[in-house]
Amino acid sequence: MPELSSAQGDPQAFSPEARLLILAARLELEPAEAAAMANLLQGELQWPSLLKDAHLLGAQTLLYHHLATPPFAGLVPAQALAELARAYQNGSLKNLRMHGLVLRLFAEFQARGFEVMLLKGGFLGPWLYRDLALRPMSDLDLLIHPQDRQGLWTLLHELGFQDQPGEGTVLPSGLDEAVVLKTSHLPPLFLPKVARLEVHLYLLSEGPPRPVPILEELWAQGMEVAWNGVPVRGLGLEHLVLYLCCHLHKHAVGNDSPTLYWFCDLHEIIRSHGSALDWDRLLATARSLGKEAALAGVLTLLKMHWGTSVPASIPRQGGLDLGVILQTAHLDTTGKTEHRLAFLYWDTLVSLRHAQGPAAKLRNLLALVFPTREKLAFRHQARTPWSLFLWRVLDPFWQFGRISRSLFIHATRRLRH
Repeated sequence: MPELSSAQGDPQAFSPEARLLILAARLELEPAEAAAMANLLQGELQWPSLLKDAHLLGAQTLLYHHLATPPFAGLVPAQALAELARAYQNGSLKNLRMHGLVLRLFAEFQARGFEVMLLKGGFLGPWLYRDLALRPMSDLDLLIHPQDRQGLWTLLHELGFQDQPGEGTVLPSGLDEAVVLKTSHLPPLFLPKVARLEVHLYLLSEGPPRPVPILEELWAQGMEVAWNGVPVRGLGLEHLVLYLCCHLHKHAVGNDSPTLYWFCDLHEIIRSHGSALDWDRLLATARSLGKEAALAGVLTLLKMHWGTSVPASIPRQGGLDLGVILQTAHLDTTGKTEHRLAFLYWDTLVSLRHAQGPAAKLRNLLALVFPTREKLAFRHQARTPWSLFLWRVLDPFWQFGRISRSLFIHATRRLRH
């Protein structure tokens, strides 16, 4: 795709390819949107670049959803349509495996008496999209009660999940309790060839002592649906919209490649369920948690570029530029790492303030500089005692170099913009 222009105030300033992808990031087209899509397809499009960006922005299956149907199918090159069809089929198979796992997990949770919520794409696919292929997923996210974390950790290992080297069926004891709470979720787990799993302890808060009231609201106002006879619980509408806005905003501000289907999630929730949303309560909750800027910023982009029906009571918020957001998908792996590291290391250092007492703060700070033998081996693929010894000496300097370089790059980019 040609360079995505910075079209914060004018959707027409995007390239034709970018406008086509933005149009495709929804489930249904209004007549004017369908006419605009047909007009773009009849014009000059750089299909190889368009298909590459559809992949980078997570829009392949949504693009196929529209282009495979009349009157658009006849305007698409056969090779491009075949590539999108393969992506749709692969997405269907992957998501079927993951949703099969969801049903298995929630049947086990119910049998064992655990109360669990399913978050993001895992819940939105069946509930909102209906066609599972249309909502890509990279992992599954669960929300649990903090007091259940050891029991869930053990159960998930019994069900075949694995973790990073050095971990086990007992939660890492070297990590201070308050720091674990600050990070909001447990270490990731993996079911080989099926899914990555993140277990969250709370949402929409930065840690003790504030999470209790919002946690009580999350659980009290959640919704429950039955899939194949298995009850699956998700966030209530207001909390769902706020959580998705905060998640998208965090990645946008962090230059961490938000996807087009995250915008589609919110647009479709509001289109389908906007009349049931308590907008005043949504705004009041966002303000009470200090999330108003995230909510308003994302909804402003949706109203501007998707025509989403956002009421006037939601303040207009600038600062986010869709062109800049989408352009981050073009960063190479090194560039993305540079973008992320400054935020990652800063958040980790800030979280140390929650450790209970000077000794705990020092212990966790030293753990950042001097990792365990297992994590050292995993980080540097060290296989022999000699290479482990060498990396034990070099690792603090290696980490210091990465942190310094990342913070410098992040600071200079902020100064330029």
